[in-house]
Amino acid sequence: MLSALRSAEAGMTAGLGIQDILANNIANAATVGYKRDGYVVAGFQATLAGAVAGAPAASVGAAPSGARVYVAEAPTYLTEGPIVRTGGELDAAIVGEGFFVVEADGGEGYTRAGNFMLDGQRQLVTPAGYPVLGQGGPVQLPAGRVEFGDDGAVLVDGTEVDVLRIVTFQDESALTKDGSGVLRAGPRARPVEGAEEVGTVRQYCLEQSNVSAVREMVDMISAFRYYEANAKALQSADHILDKAVNELGRNS
Repeated sequence: MLSALRSAEAGMTAGLGIQDILANNIANAATVGYKRDGYVVAGFQATLAGAVAGAPAASVGAAPSGARVYVAEAPTYLTEGPIVRTGGELDAAIVGEGFFVVEADGGEGYTRAGNFMLDGQRQLVTPAGYPVLGQGGPVQLPAGRVEFGDDGAVLVDGTEVDVLRIVTFQDESALTKDGSGVLRAGPRARPVEGAEEVGTVRQYCLEQSNVSAVREMVDMISAFRYYEANAKALQSADHILDKAVNELGRNS
């Protein structure tokens, strides 16, 4: 019976973890370039058996039955979001594959959000203040009319001043969020520049979040029901234990 209590408690904890992930997706449904997070729920015993056998035992987007379930990981889905025209001169979207490269806290970061702006030194930066990188380093813009070419060329009054760095990755699963709106490349990620599969840049446009608020709400309802089911299982196990201690013990 104690095992039943622990299993129900683990299920409730997993349900809360799923709710947190879905709530964050919904909160960022209108965030430019945001990529939704999913969830992988696994059972402890199955994961242990799979590790011994050398095979993964987790399932994506499901809340399996069984003892000791937990949220194993929260993968990020990098599918392209809707491209919308904004009219902003410094707005840019990548249609197709690729990421803008920014200088983030001493290292490189990667983003699909092209809602750029100028800082006090007329350097092209993200809303978080990260410098946008071109082939010559941080993009510095003189005064004048700014244009972005399809290949990422940056022109001011018709004169090319730099070319935006746009990279792709052979293994995008190695990219992880760092909490500041950019992606970081893990050891397995190798940025590829100048590849034919890199998409085209569209000025005056932005890529929106790839979150479907309706889908997230449906999943949130399912996760809440899963939490409730485990809470009821916990109450039932506690009730049985109460009877065992207070009635069976007294009558024996």
